[in-house]
Amino acid sequence: LFYPVVTIGSPSNLYQPTSFSHANEKARPGYYSVLLDNGIKAELTAATYTGVHRYTYPTQASPRMVVDMLWTLGEEAIYEAAIEQTAANEIAGMRNSLGFVDQQHIYFVAQFSCNIRDFAAYSDGSRVEGAKARGTKIMASFGLDSNVVTVKVGLSNVSIENARQNLTHDTGSDFNFDAVSTAADAQWATALSRAAIDHKT
Repeated sequence: LFYPVVTIGSPSNLYQPTSFSHANEKARPGYYSVLLDNGIKAELTAATYTGVHRYTYPTQASPRMVVDMLWTLGEEAIYEAAIEQTAANEIAGMRNSLGFVDQQHIYFVAQFSCNIRDFAAYSDGSRVEGAKARGTKIMASFGLDSNVVTVKVGLSNVSIENARQNLTHDTGSDFNFDAVSTAADAQWATALSRAAIDHKT
C-alpha cells in the first residue's frame, strides 16, 4: 500500500487513514482519481505489468510517502517481507504470503519522478539502521522532492529484477502518466468494442 501523507506519526503508527467524499472521486476504465480530505489528489492508471500513480500535494505541504507492506485485502498471513532504497528515486521489495494461494511471492520496483529524501525503514514498529528492512511487519516512509509526483510500480512473481524489466517494458524511462492513461483507455475501448448489447427487449 502506497499512502501519500503530509505528516508522519510515531514509528508504531506512521499514518492514519484519510477520509474522502465519493463526490470527489472520478473513475473510468483505465483511470481513477480521488481528492482526499488532507488536500492530496491521487490518480491511478495501469499498463500490463505496471501500476502508475500520480500524487498532487498541496502547495505548502511537505510531501511524504508511507509504504505499508502489512496491508492486505483480507485474511492473509505474511511469511516474509522486505523493502529497501535501491537508487536516488527507486525503492524495491517483496512479500511472501498465504492468501488465495500459499507461498504467494510478489516482487516490486517503484520508481519516482523525483528524488527520495530521508528514507526510513521499520520492522515491528521500530526503525532499522540503513536503507533496508526484512521481516513480517515492514513499513517505510520518506520525503519527496516535488509536490507533483508520478510513481511507476512494476510487479513480478519471479524476482525484483524481473519487476524492473516489466516496468521498463511497459513505460520505458518516461514518467508520462497521461500517456499511460490514454493507452489504457484505448485498450479498454478495443476490448469493449467486441461486445454487442441488444437492448430492444
